[in-house]
Amino acid sequence: MGHFIRTKEHCLHISLALKGKHNNPAGEFHKGHKNSPEAIEQVRKALKGRKIPEERKTRIRESLKKQWKNGFRGGKRSHWWKGGKSIDSNGYILIRHYSHPFSNVRGYVYEHRLIMEKSLGRYLKPTEHVHHKNGIKTDNRIENLELVVKPSTGPHLGNVCCPYCNRVFHIR
Repeated sequence: MGHFIRTKEHCLHISLALKGKHNNPAGEFHKGHKNSPEAIEQVRKALKGRKIPEERKTRIRESLKKQWKNGFRGGKRSHWWKGGKSIDSNGYILIRHYSHPFSNVRGYVYEHRLIMEKSLGRYLKPTEHVHHKNGIKTDNRIENLELVVKPSTGPHLGNVCCPYCNRVFHIR
């Protein structure tokens, strides 16, 4: 759910379009017009890496909870309901779990994190990550999962240290 930052030119374009005075090369205003792949890519690049403030996340989460209580046609009542599971763009399985302290804005948590937390009997710390030993992101068996601590510098790749046995190993 990204938010579009409106410029003066954008607002002017919208107001002219609503009045029927538009500068569309085709000469017509089309309700529900699909943007070109180039335009979509341009917006995606502009929004990439944008951080949503924590205050906004909590307001959205509370709003969704109210809608859920008041008969919002989401979740089990929706015709798009798939049992509370979905797969994100990186290929990881997400589980709907609103009450989890690390759930995202939509109320989902990564399944491999939930499995590791259940195994340990506590919530994972933000610096702790779950690694799939065989590299298959949907294989969330506990014997395939490994808890690692993210290095203080660099990405989640390379040499990492297990917080419990202090064993150092390499993640590809």
